[in-house]
Amino acid sequence: MLEVIIAATAGLLGAALGSWATMRAARTAERAALTTARITSEPRKADVEFVDASFVVSDDLDPTERTTLLGGATGESDASGLFLDLKLRNRGGETAYLYELTLDMRNSIDGFQPELPKTFTHHAMRTAPSHVYRAAPKEPRDQLQTVRISQVLPPDEVDRFLVSVPAPPRFIRARVSVVYNGGLEAAAVQELKFLHSHPQWINADSLITLLSLRLSQCGPYADWKGRRVPLTEVIRLCMEEYEQGLQDLADHYAEVHRETDPRCVAIHGSRIRVVLMRQALIGPN
Repeated sequence: MLEVIIAATAGLLGAALGSWATMRAARTAERAALTTARITSEPRKADVEFVDASFVVSDDLDPTERTTLLGGATGESDASGLFLDLKLRNRGGETAYLYELTLDMRNSIDGFQPELPKTFTHHAMRTAPSHVYRAAPKEPRDQLQTVRISQVLPPDEVDRFLVSVPAPPRFIRARVSVVYNGGLEAAAVQELKFLHSHPQWINADSLITLLSLRLSQCGPYADWKGRRVPLTEVIRLCMEEYEQGLQDLADHYAEVHRETDPRCVAIHGSRIRVVLMRQALIGPN
């Protein structure tokens, strides 16, 4: 009889524990579901990303785009203009209000003109300074431009718009970013590079003509950047500066994958001739 009572009691206790465990698991699952629902119901903040960013001229746009994006503007001035073509996506759950764009153009150039030596007279020798100290200024074409914009980008949508770039240099390196919703910032990952028009430069034949004429006006010394320098040294310095300038221009063409452009090929041709130019001006030694 005692064994029967014990067995019955154990059965009831096991059933009670099983029921309690089942109820506890159900409550835990319910709390987890409520937490998930609350998190899911909370709106995700706006999260803007760049889909694409590039420089374009209006001729790069098809007629429909030109009419839509440029308001139907036509004419020579628009055809030669430069624009940022931006496409952005809002990955968040709230609307993004874009209100500022920053364009940071870095080390952008128009070309280069080699410096020729100046004649050095006896009067200049008596009055010339003993040394010239030069500050290291910021690159002349470095520009940080801030543009006020007003774009509304709803969640999970993509928007495209243009930004006019006033007075662009010939070769451009730039980074672009936008600010939205009270200080949040999104930036394009890649640095933008664009050859707006071909840089100005002087070919080897023109340089040797100009330099030969200038050297014929100098005595044994010449004025090179404010210093009294022997003529042979002036030629070496001038040729080094010219060669480096040509290499910099060729590098710009390479950055935009235009190495086969006839102008880039001509730049390399003039650079190859620097050694012969130096020999022609100084002699084989």
